[in-house]
Amino acid sequence: YQSKVEANFPEQSALGMFSAAVRAKAFDSEDETAVGPLVLGVDPARYGDDRTAVVAKRGRLCWVVDSWMGMDTVSSASRVMNLASGLRERDADGVPTETGIEIRVDAIGLGAGVVDTLASWQADLESKGQAWFRVREMNGSAAAPVEQGGVVATYGNARAFWYDHVRQDMANGVVKIVPFDVLDDELSGVRFKYSSGKLYIESKDDMRKRGVKSPDFADAFVYAAAHIFEGPSDGDVLSEEAGDIAAQALFAEYEERLDTMISPF
Repeated sequence: YQSKVEANFPEQSALGMFSAAVRAKAFDSEDETAVGPLVLGVDPARYGDDRTAVVAKRGRLCWVVDSWMGMDTVSSASRVMNLASGLRERDADGVPTETGIEIRVDAIGLGAGVVDTLASWQADLESKGQAWFRVREMNGSAAAPVEQGGVVATYGNARAFWYDHVRQDMANGVVKIVPFDVLDDELSGVRFKYSSGKLYIESKDDMRKRGVKSPDFADAFVYAAAHIFEGPSDGDVLSEEAGDIAAQALFAEYEERLDTMISPF
């Protein structure tokens, strides 16, 4: 009654990641205009009750682009690229030519097939000097991103980091969403927990156990709006010495090569 009739929303919920107040503020996008680089968030699904969902973000504004069921990974990749191409042609002036469109795809499970297909098309376009989009793998199980000044230690994985920062952006008015009932319902059903002092987002399996459907649109939205650390930029103030940062980068590169190195023993 308080929320539906009196429009009084509680600021916090005991278990919910996105309170009614935060969602109401983000979905108040009537006067918002879409200006800036275009990002697409994609949460792939193949068969069953789940849907492949695509959400776009330009500037502060996010909106649901499309969704579908029952496609293989190659067909889904083709549909995603066609959607990106259509948005590019419809509003080419809003897409900086130096970056193009970024397509962020959940790379866990079958999403890897969508990533690989899009990446192969991207490489083919790059070889011809015609690249207009780039693919980014979104691995929610990976460690929380390394920020300027050190590792983010309060998040159990990247998924928790993305969700929490998107929630903060919604609360601060940095992210606005074109009203979409299914996305609102999914965001209201996302819960969080703490384990060993670190924040985690409830898994899809746990959501199904309590009768809540997979948050396909919510995941796609968070991928589109997620904070992605691209590395230090000119003018950034860092808390570490340049030599230490360079040493960390070299060690990270060495770690990536360990899996392909042959032991001499």
